[in-house]
Amino acid sequence: LLKCLRRRGEKKMTAALESTCEETVLKALNEVLNEPTIVKECVDRASFCNQLLTALKNHNSLAVTIAEVFATLGREEYFRSVAAECGVITALTPLLASTRDVRLQALRAVGNLCFDNDLCRKQLMGSDGCPVLAGMARECSVPLPEPLSSRMKCVVCGCLLNACNNNEELCKEMLGLKVETALIELLAREGEDEAVLQMALKALNTLLCSEAVSLDGLVTSPLPKVLSTLLHQLVDQDFDLFDGIHQVLDTLVENENWQVAIVDSHIAEQLLAMANQELQKKALDIIVQLLKNDTCMQKLFDDGHLLSKAVEWLRSDDSLPEVKGSAALVVGNLARTDENCKALVQSGVVPLLIDLVHWKGDEEICCKVHTASLAALRNLSILESNRLPFLHCGVVDTAIEALCSPAATVQFNALGVLRLASTKQVEVCRHIATSKGTLARLCELVGQSSFSHIQLEGGRLIASIVKYSSSAVTFLPSTLCRGGERGGGVWRDKMYCCIAGGRPPRHQE
Repeated sequence: LLKCLRRRGEKKMTAALESTCEETVLKALNEVLNEPTIVKECVDRASFCNQLLTALKNHNSLAVTIAEVFATLGREEYFRSVAAECGVITALTPLLASTRDVRLQALRAVGNLCFDNDLCRKQLMGSDGCPVLAGMARECSVPLPEPLSSRMKCVVCGCLLNACNNNEELCKEMLGLKVETALIELLAREGEDEAVLQMALKALNTLLCSEAVSLDGLVTSPLPKVLSTLLHQLVDQDFDLFDGIHQVLDTLVENENWQVAIVDSHIAEQLLAMANQELQKKALDIIVQLLKNDTCMQKLFDDGHLLSKAVEWLRSDDSLPEVKGSAALVVGNLARTDENCKALVQSGVVPLLIDLVHWKGDEEICCKVHTASLAALRNLSILESNRLPFLHCGVVDTAIEALCSPAATVQFNALGVLRLASTKQVEVCRHIATSKGTLARLCELVGQSSFSHIQLEGGRLIASIVKYSSSAVTFLPSTLCRGGERGGGVWRDKMYCCIAGGRPPRHQE
């Protein structure tokens, strides 16, 4: 019965759309707008779609409403497939050059239909829609006698975003039409609505992610200044706007020239000024990326502001664990020269890092925070003059405790701290060798870990301890026997290789 009723309703709507009376057609269109599920229940959706196209051809005055219907239905995946088969985009493209009201609804329709639908995107390119869209993007960025509304600008940017997202062919076409330049100019306009800025940033980022874009060429464009200005104007609670800026920076920061540009244009400094901790976490992601570049790292270190903020975050009880973990990553990345290491130790970060290794909380967050803290301590241990003091201030004992962590990344970095701290340090080696259960744990890690990096780092540490501490030599034979029972000859060969200072065991051994 329901099927019959639906079929009867479908026939009634079909008849209304085929009517020569515009009022009857308009009434049917409004019914669809009020209840879009009517179309989903249609038996022949393609036929309905073709009837809409016929109505568009026969009733020019209803173009706004018909385009709105396509825009509304285009939100649904099932209809995007039907529209692609019926060539709706080709029919809508001429409407992009019509009156503003028609253009607005046509843009919405094109944007919605092109979302995640490559066939509709091909139709957009085939019907010369790209130059029209590019022209509209330029209209958004220049002063006009009758300025485009904020809604129109949002829809233009949204249409570009949906059309170009994950589609290299369309991105290449839009880049060739200099759409990225128009979007940058739009972002540079003073007093622009925040919703427009958000959509422009998303559309721009889609183009920046394309393989066809020249990021190096954009370094000398107004974009660095534009991003700096947006950050300067940002209010701490503007999460959505900051998210758009962050996405663009996250794309750009992978490029070495952009890394330097971000530092030189004071964007890094503005990121550090974020007071909201949720924003701080995202800002620090960019900062850590910048620090991988030696030039940027040294510039940020010499400025002093970054180190000051890192110490502040590590010291504050109010800092989120994730922020403290990122601050530890900052310290670890700054510790890449002897002079930096000295200054970092003098700043008082070591006890703060030790406290962070002892922090307890959510298991996943703990793993990240402990790994970052131990990695920073490991890098600081590279400087030979830090090694013996690290024994007396608790770094070595902290790393020994961390060996018992179930997380492989924590184990590896704890081994790194101990290996570097013990290198050429008799007292440190003796301390590790005589610390209860430590050698047994080291042998266990080397013999049983499935991670080759842990085996290698642990082996190097044991070799160093054996070289500088007689305590280890008297202990290891019994450990090797117990290990041999558990792991067999392969495990024993690894251990003998460690004792031999890294060389393979001789046949008689």
